[in-house]
Amino acid sequence: MLRRSLAGISCAAVGLLIAVVFRMMAPVPRRTDPLALILMLGVFLAIGVLRLPLPAVLLVAIPVSIGATYFLRRKVAA
Repeated sequence: MLRRSLAGISCAAVGLLIAVVFRMMAPVPRRTDPLALILMLGVFLAIGVLRLPLPAVLLVAIPVSIGATYFLRRKVAA
């Protein structure tokens, strides 16, 4: 009985998580920023497919994202 209750609760939690992810991603395609989409795809592949640890992926992805944004904005402003 407890196992079935916990399975139902976990399914509800997964459904809520998916709903939140889609709601957060809704504005992304409107921006048409290919660099952001490439970085998101790379992080997804590294964590989801290649099963690399999250801290290691973020230690690489965050500086790359900040650096790429800095150089692109500097190039547009010039």
